[in-house]
Amino acid sequence: MRAAAGLLTQALELGLVGATDVLDDEVRLVPVPRSNLLHRLDVGGRPIAFVKQQGQAGATDGTATVAQETQALRLLGGGPVPDLLHADDGCVWTAALGGIPLYAALPTAPEPVAAALGSALATLHGTAVDPWPEPPRATLPWPVTDATPASIDRVPADSAAAALLAQVRDGADARRLAGAGRRWRTGHWVHGDLSGANALVDRVGGRARVSFLDLEDAGVGDPSWDVVSALRCLDDALVPGAAEAAREAFWGAYRDGGGSGEEDPALRLAHDAMADVRAALTELSAAGAGATAGAVGR
Repeated sequence: MRAAAGLLTQALELGLVGATDVLDDEVRLVPVPRSNLLHRLDVGGRPIAFVKQQGQAGATDGTATVAQETQALRLLGGGPVPDLLHADDGCVWTAALGGIPLYAALPTAPEPVAAALGSALATLHGTAVDPWPEPPRATLPWPVTDATPASIDRVPADSAAAALLAQVRDGADARRLAGAGRRWRTGHWVHGDLSGANALVDRVGGRARVSFLDLEDAGVGDPSWDVVSALRCLDDALVPGAAEAAREAFWGAYRDGGGSGEEDPALRLAHDAMADVRAALTELSAAGAGATAGAVGR
């Protein structure tokens, strides 16, 4: 892991900032809350780039998040994703995007923003999957697999998080979740971890436009997982009446764009299970019960 000084040195070497900017104290490296180590590079108060390094949760789970995001960005260049500026074994640099997070934009204009989300997701899902170089596989949601990430597996046996994990593994929902895993498709590019914070909304020509961030779980996978995640974003950000209208706008734009994902009930169950476990782990961490901050991540 590179310290701030090392990242700033690399930014100089890449030409992202100039020596004069550094000498004039115009350069700032601002931490951004994420499960992986993410910093925003600002010059004169203006975002220039983002740099991501592997976080504790990914290291604990044995996932190569930086490598996977780098490969996805290279293959998706020109799509609704940031431009890749540089990548190496330790970090990935991407261009900064304009706009505000999806969760903040939705309440201001639910239907136009939801339609922009549907259009962008259809574009991502419709991106050609070339067999060479072989694209990465999207990270499967852990409730539909036979394994639980190590970063969330070590919780006190008498905790709410442990009870939720038991429900996923052995409870009444286990069969439905396993069925979703068997039905998982791998023919489309997907984001894999879409949330209200992992998409930005800006305006181009007076219309809303959505771009996707944090592609460390991206790859070929089931577009229905992204659809379930997108609909959850609408439900979480909006009151029921507005959410219903936004859903209609989302589906209209998504279908018009050729999107093939569905609102799979079993994948929605998996999404809800992940959200509930994360919330329980957050409570454990806040209570000082031994859960690490990394355990809250995916």
